[in-house]
Amino acid sequence: MPVVSRFFLRSGFVCLALALLLRMWIFSGWSDRAISFMPVFYHLLTVGWATQIIFGVAHWMFPRYSQERPRGHESLTWIVYVCLNSGLLLRLICEPYSENFFAVIGLGFSAALQFFAAAIFSGQIWLRVR
Repeated sequence: MPVVSRFFLRSGFVCLALALLLRMWIFSGWSDRAISFMPVFYHLLTVGWATQIIFGVAHWMFPRYSQERPRGHESLTWIVYVCLNSGLLLRLICEPYSENFFAVIGLGFSAALQFFAAAIFSGQIWLRVR
């Protein structure tokens, strides 16, 4: 298994654990502000867990690109990993404070990073589908 795939998979499982812990905290009632973290919970599940697992397995298992580069440009896949997780982290920080102007700017930047990651990954995988 490629190293970057292992990073995707491990990060995905960490996000799953964080999402489940966050969900328990939200429903515990310890804080009046806890419900504002529901979008963070859903984002951790969809982007943090599901998307990263899909990206990691797809990078590992899809048909080979070529003999010299079986999985395409590994450096691009690392860029995808960094952009996706940076966008996720920024989203987790900004989402609960979305009424703040700077948090809205952060959310926009987060969405751009995640879109950029998905576009690069789609381009990489597209070339491997025959």
